[in-house]
Amino acid sequence: MQKLLLTMLSISLLLAFSDVQSTQAANWTALNSGSDSNLYSLSCPTASNCYALGTLGPGGTLLATTNAGANWNSQPHPDGSLQTVTCPTAIGCFAVGNAGLVEATTDGATWNSQNSGTIADLFGIACPTANTCYAVGSDSNKNVVIIGTTNGGSSWQTQLTGSNHALYSVACPNVSTCYGVGVAGSILATTNGGANWNIQNSGTTNSLSGITCVAANLCYAVGNKGTIVKTSSGGAKWFGVNSGTQVYLRKIYCNGANMCTAVGSDSNGKNGVVFNKGADGSWSQATTNSNGIFDVSCPTSKCVAAGFGGTILSGTQDATNFFPSDTAAFNDPGFVTIWSRPDRPVSQIPGVGRGYTWGPIVGNAVAVAQESYGGSTRVVQYFDKARMEVNDLNGNQADPYYVTTGLLVKELVTGNRQDGDNAFTPLQPSPVQIAGDPNDGDANAIAPSYASFRNVVTFFGNQNGLPNQNSNPIIKHIDKAGNVSNITPPEQRLLTGYDDATHHNIADVFVNYGNQAGQVWNGSSYVQGGVFYPNFVYVLGRPVTDPYWVEAIVAGQPRQVLVQLFERRVLTYTPTNPEGFKVEVGNVGAHYYKWRYILNK
Repeated sequence: MQKLLLTMLSISLLLAFSDVQSTQAANWTALNSGSDSNLYSLSCPTASNCYALGTLGPGGTLLATTNAGANWNSQPHPDGSLQTVTCPTAIGCFAVGNAGLVEATTDGATWNSQNSGTIADLFGIACPTANTCYAVGSDSNKNVVIIGTTNGGSSWQTQLTGSNHALYSVACPNVSTCYGVGVAGSILATTNGGANWNIQNSGTTNSLSGITCVAANLCYAVGNKGTIVKTSSGGAKWFGVNSGTQVYLRKIYCNGANMCTAVGSDSNGKNGVVFNKGADGSWSQATTNSNGIFDVSCPTSKCVAAGFGGTILSGTQDATNFFPSDTAAFNDPGFVTIWSRPDRPVSQIPGVGRGYTWGPIVGNAVAVAQESYGGSTRVVQYFDKARMEVNDLNGNQADPYYVTTGLLVKELVTGNRQDGDNAFTPLQPSPVQIAGDPNDGDANAIAPSYASFRNVVTFFGNQNGLPNQNSNPIIKHIDKAGNVSNITPPEQRLLTGYDDATHHNIADVFVNYGNQAGQVWNGSSYVQGGVFYPNFVYVLGRPVTDPYWVEAIVAGQPRQVLVQLFERRVLTYTPTNPEGFKVEVGNVGAHYYKWRYILNK
């Protein structure tokens, strides 16, 4: 009896990437601000409305546009040196500055002073709603000061003072959750509306000057020496992202986990730079030919940036695909190693001769970075073909099992969503087609779904197990209703593997696929080695069915496809596919995301 060769693979855990692409991103074009003031802050609540703050004149400069920057008009406001502006609505804005200065407008034109209750210098403000705002800064001793309002600024309360964590910027993805960043890599966070602020470890001692949050658990912060740090765990862990630059990154704005723009300048505030983070995860430096850039706002994929000497630019965020190529695209550094070994060569080297093992990040799932499990929260990431998980953020990243991969096939077939080791939520088995083209408009209605296999799978004990049939031809067929019959297959394939634990035979083509070697990434270079890390079972799981022939529509044509379900994956064999692509990994990650978050919303 032939067993699967389960060879443990040894790979380096280095995270070495060349993150900044050599090709430049789309150019940014200059807009006429009509001002020579150094514009330090900018907020664009809509694609048409923007507000910018500057320093020129005794009371500083406040500019506004209502036509996407075609014309900028100076707005009168009470005297004072304003530092930052934010606009939770199209015409509702708050600005803060030195000596506790707070000003606000509710009509986009008339600005009035508010009593902040502090004389500290306020450098950053964030307003998740028109009524709730948080402002951060420091006192004369460089100690942190945080104030907040829940009534639109009618009254402000001091939430935190003291400690030596002076803050420069704040982001609030919702009314309860905020993150402030500042001197020497300081990060303070609250999850209860400012009742408590807790210190988080940013992993850097470089000062952080800007922060943006895609969701309550997913944020990016930027700062001096090209620093970019990211959390996908609500700050339980922050990790560095290689920006490929040493310039001072002043601010960052993200419209999604993979649509970000960071801006900066040299140490003198000149020679502006823009870095676009595309949906593939890579950071590309854009052409600006401008003075230093201090802030950016992107109400859509169109952005506006402001900077030195009245500089205002217009540009576009880059989002072209979802293949990750640097650490920034991943929700945990451990995911980088697992994904990169088999799939980095496929994504970057023509002619590798195999398909993806994990595939691209599921586009709609980029904001799903955490899920509840067993009373706690774990970091997750959905790829086209699977889900990765980290259950213990304090675990040993050198352990191959620091990252696990979900038993998604089990949930899709049984309809039981697993919420803990012994906790399940009963749903319907997935009606999504298991192989072939998407079933949009019944384009692949003949193909079996995951639910079709519910009477032939083994998830518990010897349920539906079969005897070892080594060397026998594969002739069993299953239809959409789950009926099993014998057929004359389109070509002869044999059963050459058997799993003693689940009592299922394995097709010869899938045994060979699981043991394949080829070009892989070892953390620092491309080498020849086993594709599956650390072994076949880790990636695919054990077989939970025998292989079956099915009918499916493939590239618009009816085909006979050999399908076998494993605990974590589905493998398909299409005889008419080109060599190297006859065996493919099914899109289990995308199918599961659709089942969990769309069909059972």
